[in-house]
Amino acid sequence: MNPTEEELLLQLSQPKSRSRAFSFVVRTYQERIYWHIRKMVI
Repeated sequence: MNPTEEELLLQLSQPKSRSRAFSFVVRTYQERIYWHIRKMVI
């Protein structure tokens, strides 16, 4: 089950769950993040 945005923000603000929440964000948006960064550097 995917966390809501509020739950994600809460997890990101807490040191114990930050790494897991960040990993979830990266996995969920990895392709969009890649193309956004690519546009920035090219």
